[in-house]
Formats: sequence, C-alpha cells, structure tokens
Amino acid sequence: MKRFRFSLQKVLDFRQKQEEQLKVRWAETVREAVAARRQWELRRQLLEETQRQWDTLSQDPAGEMALWESHHRYVQWMRHRCEEAHQTWQEAEANAQQARAALVEAARARRSLELLREQQLLRYRREVERQEMAWLDEVSTVRYWRMSHSSE
Repeated sequence: MKRFRFSLQKVLDFRQKQEEQLKVRWAETVREAVAARRQWELRRQLLEETQRQWDTLSQDPAGEMALWESHHRYVQWMRHRCEEAHQTWQEAEANAQQARAALVEAARARRSLELLREQQLLRYRREVERQEMAWLDEVSTVRYWRMSHSSE
C-alpha cells in the first residue's frame, strides 16, 4: 500500500508558519505595551512630584509671580505629556489584544487541520491493518488447503 500522504499538508505547513509569525508579533506587542506602561508610570510619578512642588510654591505668598506662572505652565505641559503616554499605553494594550486574538484564531485553524490529519492517518492505518488481515487470511487459507490436499 502507498505511504500515507495528507493532501492538505502544504496548507498545514503554511498555517504553522503563520502561527509562528503571529506569536512573534504578539510578543512584540506585549513588549511595546509593557514599555508604554512603564513610560506612563514614570511620567505620572514625575507629574505627581512636580505637582507637589507647585503646591509648595503656590503656598508661599512671598514667591515670585513669574516663577509661579512658569512652574504652572510646566505642570500643565507635564500633565499633557502624561495623558499622551497614557493614550499610547492604551493603544499598545489594544494592539496586544488584537495580536493575541489573531494568534488564537491561527492556532484554532492549525489545530483543526491537525485533527483532520490525525483522523485521516487513523483511517489509513485501519485500512492497512484490514489489508494485512485479509492477506494473512489468504495465506492461512492457502496453507490450510495445501495441508489438507497434501495428505490425500
């Protein structure tokens, strides 16, 4: 009997490669999300520290108005940068979730082909076993016939 050949092997190979590429892409997006979160946390901490300094400066009635205004503009600028970092982090998280969803879908598609291959391989093995049993039955029948006719 011919060797087993899965007719969709090239499709399965393609899906396996595609899944590997999606794993790499997902890992990259997760790294980007982690980096974006760290950047946001650093900016938030810096904003909090700057805000505390501004609060201290604004409490001093003898402070210079120009310094107070300059510090206030800096706090506003820091707040804006912090919001930008937060938005970047949220976008990176969304990208990571999309990459994960694509990876899960690719894994399902690959697994369905693997299951189909396993089913076809099982049918092939059963057919080979059936043919072997038929051949052994034939050999046994011929041997029995020869033995029964050789004694006559």
